[in-house]
Amino acid sequence: MRLKSLVWIGWAWALFCSAQDTTAVLQFNTYLEYVAKHHPYGAAIDQISEQAKGQLLSARGGFDPLLQSNFEQKDFDQKNYWQWWETKLKVPTWFGLSGYASFDWMRGSFIDPSRTIPEMGLPAVGIEASLLRGLIFDERRAMLRQAQQGLLAAEQERIEAWNELMLKAIKAYWDWSAAYRNVQVFATSVQVAERQYNSIKAAFELGEIPGIDTLDAFVLYQERQTGQLVAGQELLRSRLLLSTFLWRDRQTPMEVPASVIPDEIRFDVSPALPSVDSLSSILPQADQSSPLLLRQQFQLAELEVERKLAVWNQLPVLNARWNALYQESQPSWFRNNYKIGLDFYMPLLLRKERGKRQEVEAKLTKAQMDYQFQRLGVRNQLLTLYNDWRNLAQQLDLLQRMTGQLDALFRAEQRRFELGESSVFLLNQRQQKFIEYKIKETDVRRKLHQKQAEFRALLGELMR
Repeated sequence: MRLKSLVWIGWAWALFCSAQDTTAVLQFNTYLEYVAKHHPYGAAIDQISEQAKGQLLSARGGFDPLLQSNFEQKDFDQKNYWQWWETKLKVPTWFGLSGYASFDWMRGSFIDPSRTIPEMGLPAVGIEASLLRGLIFDERRAMLRQAQQGLLAAEQERIEAWNELMLKAIKAYWDWSAAYRNVQVFATSVQVAERQYNSIKAAFELGEIPGIDTLDAFVLYQERQTGQLVAGQELLRSRLLLSTFLWRDRQTPMEVPASVIPDEIRFDVSPALPSVDSLSSILPQADQSSPLLLRQQFQLAELEVERKLAVWNQLPVLNARWNALYQESQPSWFRNNYKIGLDFYMPLLLRKERGKRQEVEAKLTKAQMDYQFQRLGVRNQLLTLYNDWRNLAQQLDLLQRMTGQLDALFRAEQRRFELGESSVFLLNQRQQKFIEYKIKETDVRRKLHQKQAEFRALLGELMR
């Protein structure tokens, strides 16, 4: 009886140490593809870039050709004083220069002599130029430059948000995987403890062992049941959390059924630690890889555009206009038929302009200091994650060897118990130690996968 029971315990223990096969497996890559394609928050994230594209389109509108038409008429005391119609097409350019063409038509009995034009109307072409403020840079060009940099910053913000979402999804998957592995551990340990208790009880009834051994075995059996309940509750919690990342067509939430299990083969494959050479190359490239740092770089470029505009706005305003007028009797546009004009404007103290420049330069200085601080933070975070990753890999190597050794000790204790040289207490201690370190090994595997995901998310590699 005793020998038969120990044979069954050894078989159950071998089953406990091996993986169980099943076809209802949610593959890791399939899961990530589904999250990326169907999660509703992804549609909201993509709107970040769409909003920036709308701002860029609006800024480009500052360079749209403008068609303008005005009509006025005055009648008084049954007399037609005048009718005036003007149509103008203005085409702005990137530089502080605009070209336009116009046509004026006027009729009436009381027309200002200075506004007298040929009977068929007066066509004209001309240019307007900003000779000081606005010659090299103005509000239109500043808005366009800022919108261009804003689009680049928004794209990095979108990547950053996607990486945060995918990181949460990945962590949920590995939490679920670890919880499932722990449930397997406790389920098998309950079976072993139950069979062990039944065999010891039978041996006691035959008078082979004292009664205290049955109490010891029953307490162990209850302890394993308690662990199984706790592990089952953790599996349920992790499965529900995983379900929050699975949607159908970004509208209907999905629930992972209890019959679906994680990819245990992928869980057992430890992520490769970057080599020292690759890490030394990753750190300098973090400035060009981290979405957070790239977004701040583009935001700095936006502030630099604003600072440049503030500098140019300190110049006086001097605008010049020149129009070539057409006269039917003199077909040439350039035969002393023209109209010119100048506009000058300059605040004497420039307090508004100087104050704006001071404000922008202070914002730019602060943003540059924030960027340097954030840059150092990202670098140190990468190093911290790398060191944690390496430490966990070393822990896993030790734990794997320890679980193998503890398994050998348990089997040896089984043989000693069979020969009557050990006790149920020592046998239970060996088994308990093995379970404890098997759970530790599972937890370290979970953390290893999650550290790799955190490392890649910081570099924006999870989703671009």
